Amino acid sequence: TFLNQAFIASIGYTREEIPTLAEWWPHGYPDPAYRQWVADTWGQHLANASRSGRPFVPMELRIRCKDGQDRIYLVSAAPLADRFANEHLVILYDIHERKLMENELAAHRSRLQELVAERTAQLVEAKEAAETANRAKSTFLANMSHELRTPLTAVMGMTELALRRATDPRQKEQLGKSAVAARHLLEVINGILDLSKIEAGRIVLDERPFSLAHLIDNTM
Repeated sequence: TFLNQAFIASIGYTREEIPTLAEWWPHGYPDPAYRQWVADTWGQHLANASRSGRPFVPMELRIRCKDGQDRIYLVSAAPLADRFANEHLVILYDIHERKLMENELAAHRSRLQELVAERTAQLVEAKEAAETANRAKSTFLANMSHELRTPLTAVMGMTELALRRATDPRQKEQLGKSAVAARHLLEVINGILDLSKIEAGRIVLDERPFSLAHLIDNTM
């Protein structure tokens, strides 16, 4: 039956344009479907408030202002002293700016989630590419090790045969150093192959006796 000046000013009308709630109703809800939803929901809330004698839980309403823009209000109502008269005190809180901020924050949050998902996908892709490259490297090392061992075995065999037939002391020394270098190269190749085995989880430790003095002599 009465709209106070604060509400009328909030939605941009004058007292002459909407003196009562009944005259404001069509202006506030020009969309028939939304108007019907408000009428049904509002009526149910008011009926519950009248029966219980207590205010109902606030609900959000979209109200059309005079300039054609919609504002969001939080609305509650409480029955007056004589609840059987079906009269209520309605209180509206203008939460439009708060809703705009919430929507903006939600948009930012959604964008951040999209960025996180996008970055995660990029990291997964990079991880898969790195793992693929690592597997390719391991395969290459394993194949290279096997390919090098075959000609190196021939070099070692020929060097050993030449060393047996050599009579010149200087030649025997040179062939002996070549044989030692070839064996050292074979150990390096075996070490590369062991790296591939380690990455594949197939390395087997082999315990065997060795001469520390001979190892140091070869290293020198």
